[in-house]
Amino acid sequence: MKYVKSLIKTLFSKNNIGFIAFMMLNIAPICIAFAYKSLLYALLAFVVLFVLYFLFVMAIGEVVARIMLRANTRVRLIERNVLSVAFSNAYTIAKRKNDIISGNIRLFIFEGGVIDGYAFGRNTLCLSSASLNLPEQDLTTLLMMKFAQFSHHDSELLAILTAGNVWYVALAVICKWYIYVAGFITWLIMACLGYGSRLFGGFVLGRIFKAMAEGTEKIILIFVKAIMMLGVGSYKNNVYINDEFVCDCGYKNGLIRFLQDFEPEQIGQETLFGAINSMKPDKHIRLSKVQNYNPTTTENSSGFRIIRR
Repeated sequence: MKYVKSLIKTLFSKNNIGFIAFMMLNIAPICIAFAYKSLLYALLAFVVLFVLYFLFVMAIGEVVARIMLRANTRVRLIERNVLSVAFSNAYTIAKRKNDIISGNIRLFIFEGGVIDGYAFGRNTLCLSSASLNLPEQDLTTLLMMKFAQFSHHDSELLAILTAGNVWYVALAVICKWYIYVAGFITWLIMACLGYGSRLFGGFVLGRIFKAMAEGTEKIILIFVKAIMMLGVGSYKNNVYINDEFVCDCGYKNGLIRFLQDFEPEQIGQETLFGAINSMKPDKHIRLSKVQNYNPTTTENSSGFRIIRR
């Protein structure tokens, strides 16, 4: 129940207006279909579909993301030891800070030449293979940044954005080939009935249906890009909140060092989610905000965390 309350509170915050618009546009066509009965039917359909869409697509999104990234659990022994310690340290502190973080988070590795990572849904955390070369302290900071996304439910948003994008791209391809098949069947019927030259008729119909198919595909993909920008905009707005979480967990200095040394402007461009990374706020603005933030937890030179009352 605590998780549900936190999720609803975060989901309907002003930072996530773009994501709400993304979800509404996804289910609006179905709701419109119910509107012929009455406005009440459309409203009930919207509420039910909103909940079902969120829960179902979020779960599917975790699987889709792992497939798109080709992520797996295979890690070399020497890397596994460092990763295990870093993961345990980051998870323990993050869980203590916010206990809604799942106790069943699974770590996956995907091939990538840049230091990168993503949190999806409730239980999926993916790191690039390049991230495993980080020193233990910096790897812990990176993991803490991902746990911040679990804490603020950005991981659920990213899972839904991933699955939603795949659904619309698949829909565009299906519509395109549906029109191609319809064109071929139309030409076949006309040829059998003897309407016009088969060669000329096939050429004209082919041109017409090809234009229809490619036009439909482009319209759907443009629509996808537009609504994805709304969802990704929310993801961008929450970066500063996640940075505050990392600082409050005692990793302010680690976060500053990470942003300075390992967060270049091109981070993530080698992955399939480069577009999302490219929407992140300017690194220098993030650094300035982190440096000026006064956390509830600090880290002294000996490494012990001091809780401010």
